[in-house]
Amino acid sequence: MIANFCGQRLETLKINFLTDVTEQSVIKLAKHCRRLTSVHMYGCTSVRNVDKIMEERPTFTLEM
Repeated sequence: MIANFCGQRLETLKINFLTDVTEQSVIKLAKHCRRLTSVHMYGCTSVRNVDKIMEERPTFTLEM
């Protein structure tokens, strides 16, 4: 998974139209990728509760 290997450089991630992406996987990214500020998730139909993600990282920009 990306969260395990993102290191300190990943700032923007585009995961558009990946239907298997869930809130939990984006929350894991938020926890482990501290420099990540923007996630593009157009067409990620499994993500339904953006509030959970924003609780973990209020400064995130989520593009849906």
